[in-house]
Formats: sequence, C-alpha cells, structure tokens
Amino acid sequence: MMLIPDSLIRAFEPAGGRGVVAFVGSGPSCDAGLPSWSELIRRVAIDLSLESDVAPYLDSGELLEAAQFLSRARTEDEIRHRVASELLRFDRPGGLHELIVRVPFSGIVTTNYDLLLSLADRDNRFDPPVTYRNVSVSDHLHRRFLFHMHGHVNEPETIVLTRTGYDEIVAPAAGPARQFLASILGTYSVLFIGFGFRDLNVDVVLREGKELRTLGYETVFGMVPSPPTIDKVFDAKLRTQRVNPIYIEDASDHGTATLRQWLENLIRSLGRISLAHRSPARATKPAPLLERIAAVLEMDAWRPLIWKAIAEIPDRPDLQNWQRTSDGDMTKLFDQVSADELREILIRVNTANRHPTIEDALSRFPPPP
Repeated sequence: MMLIPDSLIRAFEPAGGRGVVAFVGSGPSCDAGLPSWSELIRRVAIDLSLESDVAPYLDSGELLEAAQFLSRARTEDEIRHRVASELLRFDRPGGLHELIVRVPFSGIVTTNYDLLLSLADRDNRFDPPVTYRNVSVSDHLHRRFLFHMHGHVNEPETIVLTRTGYDEIVAPAAGPARQFLASILGTYSVLFIGFGFRDLNVDVVLREGKELRTLGYETVFGMVPSPPTIDKVFDAKLRTQRVNPIYIEDASDHGTATLRQWLENLIRSLGRISLAHRSPARATKPAPLLERIAAVLEMDAWRPLIWKAIAEIPDRPDLQNWQRTSDGDMTKLFDQVSADELREILIRVNTANRHPTIEDALSRFPPPP
C-alpha cells in the first residue's frame, strides 16, 4: 500500500480539516510532452540565432541568467510572446493534469505558464486562472482558485522570465502575490507535486513560510521521486525545512508512473472516506445491534482479529492510524466506517473465529447491490 500520511488525509476533511492546496511544478507538463524550461529557453534562443550565447548557461543550469540575456538582446516583451507562442501549440492535458484536478484540493498554485490544468478541469471544479496581477486574498482565497504564480500564456505580459521579474512579484511585502502566498501557508496544508526540491520556486515558498512562521510540522508535504535507498542527508534537509517527504519510486521516469498511481489511490481513498463519514454504520444500523457487536470485538481474544480485518479494508489509509491510536473502544469504529465496510470487517473476523453474535449481525448486513 502506498503511503498517504494520516495528517494529510485529515487536512482534506470537509469538517475540521485545514484543506489542502497543491503546488504544481513542471513535472506534469513535461510528462504531457511540453519542453522543460531550459529547452523552452533554448528554442527561443535558436529562433533568435542566439543559442551559442546562452548554451553555456543552460548547460550549467543558470536559466534565469540565460532568460535575462535574451530579454536584453531583444526586449522582455518579445521573449514573453515567443514563449507563449511556443507553449500554445500544446493543448492536450496529460494524465497527471487530469488526476490533479480530480483531487478535492482547495486550490492550486502553479509555476507553469501553460493552461493545461484548466483544460483538464472540464467540470469547472476550479475558478478561471488568475495571475499575480489580479489575484486577491479576499476574492480568491476561500474559493477553488487556480493561481499562476509566474503568469500564463493567455496573458503573455504576465509571464515572469527573469530574476528581476521574480523579485518584483515576491519581494514587496505588500504585493498581492506575497500576500496570497502568506495567506495560503497560514490557512491550508500544502502538497508539492512535480517539483525538484532544489527548485528556486520551492525555496521561495518555504522561505516565505519560515519568515512568517506559518509552517506547521505536519502541514507541508512533498512528492519526492527517489531510488530505493533514500538519501539521508537530503531527507534531513527536507525535514529541517518542515517538508514531510512522500517518497515515490523513480523508475527512470522521474517518479511519474508511481505518482500517477499515488494520485489514483488518493482519489479513491478520499472518496471512500467521505462516503463513510457521510453515512457511518452508527447512523444506519440499530444501536442495540452495534452494542452486541462491540461487546464481542472488545474481548481480548478478538482484538488481533479485528485489527487484522481493519488493516485489510481497501482504500482506507486513515484506519491504519486509527487502530494504532485507538483506546480499544470499538463503538468509535462505527463512526468511522460505513455499514458495508463494517460488514467486510465482520466477515473477515467471523471467518477467522466464528461467533453466534457476529453471524447473527451479518444476517442483518445485506450485501451491497
């Protein structure tokens, strides 16, 4: 079973949860066939016959310097429009875009210029995309926003390419982008998807949260592609930054396949948890029946069986933590599971150790249609 941290699951809860905002980097767009940022700058440079000038900077990862040079060799406005034209050729969202917009995020912040997340959002779960020029804490924070932190292709004049541009949107303490980021970090839990954790954009967000003291120890999560052996030094660095890493297998694909599976599991799990909490077993079955069931399950001989049965319920990662922290009061379980899930648990328990009370209870739990 792929790890979905319990504190992240709880943050999604409609009642009492903080809500979760996704910070989406270039990974999903690259998976959809879009050029990386370095490749995008290289293509623009080729069109301008300036590739030889910027190649050393691109090869060494000094991308802001390369973009700055192009902006000075021509004009920043021309480079913005060339970047937008290059990306507008791509209009098909990838599989990761499709999954991200299906997760019940409270909002999405992306550093990408493309609009593939909006295109994937066919059910209009999220508001139309906004940029640092028109984002507002009061207007957007408590709606399902889609904030393009560095602008987007439909408004080329908003595209941020250079270090000067980055500084202009995040440096002013009273600027709308910085205010919005500060409000997000203080209000929601955060999940980074598709970023490299040596990314300047991640550093900006984490530094902002640290300066404003808005990062909790269990409010920031990051999907981190990793080989089987975790880099302990890098892990310690992330935890010092208060990032809770969720390691996903990197099978020479930057973790894309595993990330897709993880998002699919998250969607299924959140759906099943939501259904159970809307209609728990306690609300659908008679109290005397549940009391008789609890009396059996709370016997010492039955505890290992009930814990094993709970662990086998699919798409309920929250129950794994519940059983570790439970005080042994089985009646509380009836608030956490649906009648169908309780039926699954009782079948497993009764298969391992038949009991007349459990068998009688099962006769009152018809199988789902």
